[in-house]
Amino acid sequence: MFIIGNQQDLDLTLFVDNKLIFKNPQSGRIKKVKVGFSYPTLFFGWIALCVKGLPGYGLIVLGIQFAGTFVISLLSLYVAKGVSYRGHPDGIFLAVIFLCPLALHVFLGFYANQWQAKSLIGRGWILQNADAAKDALKNENWQLS
Repeated sequence: MFIIGNQQDLDLTLFVDNKLIFKNPQSGRIKKVKVGFSYPTLFFGWIALCVKGLPGYGLIVLGIQFAGTFVISLLSLYVAKGVSYRGHPDGIFLAVIFLCPLALHVFLGFYANQWQAKSLIGRGWILQNADAAKDALKNENWQLS
């Protein structure tokens, strides 16, 4: 990639590192979006969504996490008092509740990059390497039109 002033020349025939290349027509800025699983979203959840430019999704996930924390704290109080759920051991019931946030983060990991790409297109960014990325997009079932 050659940088001349604020302009960047791209080799549009390459699809390097499984990433889509978007260009903002007004500012000329370039953003790369990975096709596939988003590990930052798996580990950092709502923070990663906000960094990716998806603050609406980030706030929804933050709200779900607050609600989940509230439910878990209430259930912890019941377990501390010795109340069991339908005769099942308390530990199994709480283990299932603690796995729900993990399941949410795994779900977000699968969809965050796709949502980011759709958001960029919706805001007027232009996909620069669409032809080179066609097979990867097809394999991931992304519909970016």
